[in-house]
Amino acid sequence: MTARPRTPARRATSAALPFVLSALVLSGCGVLGSTSAEPSTTPSPTEQALPAGNPTDGLDVQGTGYSLTTPPGWEETTDEVQQRYHQVDASAGDTAVTGGFADNVNVIVSDKRRIKSQQKAERILARELRLVGRRVEVQEPGELDGEVAYHATARLKVGHLKVRTSQYFAKHGRTWYLVTFSYGPQTDEESEAEEVQSMLDSWQWSD
Repeated sequence: MTARPRTPARRATSAALPFVLSALVLSGCGVLGSTSAEPSTTPSPTEQALPAGNPTDGLDVQGTGYSLTTPPGWEETTDEVQQRYHQVDASAGDTAVTGGFADNVNVIVSDKRRIKSQQKAERILARELRLVGRRVEVQEPGELDGEVAYHATARLKVGHLKVRTSQYFAKHGRTWYLVTFSYGPQTDEESEAEEVQSMLDSWQWSD
């Protein structure tokens, strides 16, 4: 008997998997401390304003075809995260957090996407975030070293903690890069905005 061809619906589901996995990283590996504990009352480095001027005062993270610089006090967590999610290319977080949710960034790299419009890119971001979060909103695009970065935000629950997440989706050459920032309740939104923008500004393509 002749095998039936895969349907378009199945292809769409398969193509979406890297983005679902990215969101799962937020709710799983993002928790470096215990989720059963209350958020730490000790201020973490992410609660403090960034130094004025050069955003390269933090940790340099080298990924596949790019690099970025995290806030001071963060550490690279790529090896730890890849043990559970091999699709993640690079990750880093505020390992000073001893309870609750550790602020973090992770990057997924994919050369299998064929996206030709802003509308489709933003629809993909919103659809995948709705699978794991709420209050999903498409935002004005940002930039990664000269490339347009489509942008969406959402709120997640990790245990009893409320987490804010922001994703940027950019193409360089023939490759797409999904950059996900996640912040816990111990960090105020103003500090989060400063740190995320600093990381975006520090992004550099290496090819």
